[in-house]
Amino acid sequence: RYTEAVEQLGSKEAPVRLGGVYTLVGLVDEWLEEKSLSDDERFKEGQVIINNLCAYIRSPLTLKSRMGNLQPEADVRLGIIKEIHDRLQGPEENTPGTWSDFEYDFSGSTFFYPIEFSRVFFNKTADFSGCTYMHEADFGGTIYRNWADFRGSTYLAHANFSGSSYHGAASLNDSVYRSTADFSGNLYLDQANFSGSTYHDAVTFVDSTYRN
Repeated sequence: RYTEAVEQLGSKEAPVRLGGVYTLVGLVDEWLEEKSLSDDERFKEGQVIINNLCAYIRSPLTLKSRMGNLQPEADVRLGIIKEIHDRLQGPEENTPGTWSDFEYDFSGSTFFYPIEFSRVFFNKTADFSGCTYMHEADFGGTIYRNWADFRGSTYLAHANFSGSSYHGAASLNDSVYRSTADFSGNLYLDQANFSGSTYHDAVTFVDSTYRN
């Protein structure tokens, strides 16, 4: 099923690609429930599939898709983001989800659709470095237990990082904000780096706490 689903991700038809996404998501859930394996083995197998899903998000658009209708491809990528988002939330507020112990590498992605990772829980590294956000980016209320890497990113619409907690290093340096940005009410327990960034519109850092 894994091999077939990965092949589906390369299909020319968006519904087939989306079907491959849902198969891979289901396989991760199955690995995590496999009681005959150790925790390390379950998460190792799941991480392989997570890496595939992240690689799809990072993949550049083909020339053909750039010239045509982007919505079908946006729907596939939004499907991936939604499935990940929902599994990064626990049943109680501010608690880890079943996928919170995986690493996520979205570095260099172009998000040509609204992106939402609000009120989720990352226990491992979350790499969003070098990304371009063409629509609103919502990371509000998120908890990062490890390194949160947003270096060198470009935001063309509103960026919301408010109400978040950073337990590891927060790298938000060398970024460009073409619209408004909200970093209010954040908690930084480790290094917080905002150096070298450019803000073209209103930005707020009010009511934040820096412990390092």
